[in-house]
Amino acid sequence: MTTFQKAYIAGLIDGDGSTMLQLKPNIKLKYLFRPKAVIVIYQDAKHTEVLIQLQKLIGAGYVYERNDRMAELRIEGLSQVSKLLTAIQPFILFKCQQVSLALKALIVLKTKKYSILDFLVVCQLADEIS
Repeated sequence: MTTFQKAYIAGLIDGDGSTMLQLKPNIKLKYLFRPKAVIVIYQDAKHTEVLIQLQKLIGAGYVYERNDRMAELRIEGLSQVSKLLTAIQPFILFKCQQVSLALKALIVLKTKKYSILDFLVVCQLADEIS
């Protein structure tokens, strides 16, 4: 992505997006929850084509239309979210704290073998992001 494209995507996330770290219940896992990193850009469904173009530019995610005539571009997964946040971080203005906290959590989660204390730190970061 060019610098201009990174800045544009950062602006969309600042204004019409979310950076989330969700904890999904899963009793099969050691700590009973699966951390899920997500970036979402929301637009009126009449702009779905623009979101599809952004999805192709980013090279990750999927676009869908909700029942309320809103469309979402969702980028999910630790590596995809980390890659995008790292690329756009210098251009984020309003949500720089959320991006910074998410990147801290993703560093821990990428190790795959984190301790319960590390997991609790990730949970705290998820709360701060939201």
